Amino acid sequence: MRPRPRITAGIRVKNGESYAGECLQGLSEFVDCIVILDDGSTDRTVQICRRFSKVRHLLSWSKNFFHEGLDRNVVLAMAKDTRPEWILCLDIDEVFEECAREVIPDLVEANDIAMWGFHMYHFWRGHTHYRVDGQWGKETGDHVHTRLFRNQPGLCFPPQKAHGAHVLGSEGRVAVSDLRIKHYGYADPEEAQAKYERYQQIGGPVDYSHLIDESGLQLEEWVERP
Repeated sequence: MRPRPRITAGIRVKNGESYAGECLQGLSEFVDCIVILDDGSTDRTVQICRRFSKVRHLLSWSKNFFHEGLDRNVVLAMAKDTRPEWILCLDIDEVFEECAREVIPDLVEANDIAMWGFHMYHFWRGHTHYRVDGQWGKETGDHVHTRLFRNQPGLCFPPQKAHGAHVLGSEGRVAVSDLRIKHYGYADPEEAQAKYERYQQIGGPVDYSHLIDESGLQLEEWVERP
């Protein structure tokens, strides 16, 4: 019986101590290696990350600007250096539901798939409920986040994308899993406000007002699946 394909998780983070433990504990159950790019955290994020034995590389890079495309290419290079067959790129505020430990190993055994996408559920006012109203609910239902992909030579993230970059250069079929991702990045109102202000500084045609708008707020309780 041949071994399961090797998986490396690549994480980018800044000040994520409130969810780092949950994210890394979950990943440690089904990945072989974790690499992390820390963008100058000033909280306990780095100390928490170093507690996990599967965190093999942690690069601290403090800079005075925000650029997801650049960060993700650094994470991708770090992950590739571990020579996995599959790469899972996440932010540390993105946490797979508990059944991922059974589902992910099956996904990477699919010979005809080069990339897997997932739906993301955006938590609000804590880690128990997620938003289902307006743009939040539409984003959860319609938007697919390609996070898991085969390690191929032509992979890269668009360097011009300061926010919302997705991997390019994958050759082969893309499929969507029903495995869910919990997104804690807006679960704290102060953090949501800070992200809104940061994204506003980026400029461009995107309207980020929904990140702090609670009009029509509807929350649904998260229920783990067996």
